[in-house]
Amino acid sequence: MSPKEAVVEFRNEPKQLYQRGTPVRGEQYGWGVCVFINDKNKEGAYDGFYPMTFVLRNEKIVAANGGTDDNVIGATYAREQCERMGSPFKK
Repeated sequence: MSPKEAVVEFRNEPKQLYQRGTPVRGEQYGWGVCVFINDKNKEGAYDGFYPMTFVLRNEKIVAANGGTDDNVIGATYAREQCERMGSPFKK
């Protein structure tokens, strides 16, 4: 898997975003961006898009949700945050 071969679609302009903290993930706030990513699997084929969100403050990424190394909670955050920012993910 090469990050150089990933297809990244920016789905919205940065929007103010707030995510209440939970026992397993802290509070997230700042400017949110939703992206849909399609990267290659171990066999070299594209698997299909999945959503990710990035939260920025002071021009730095302070949180990322939904990556391939994230858990089910991060994936859920990414879907919900993309939806709230006007970019619902439909597989």
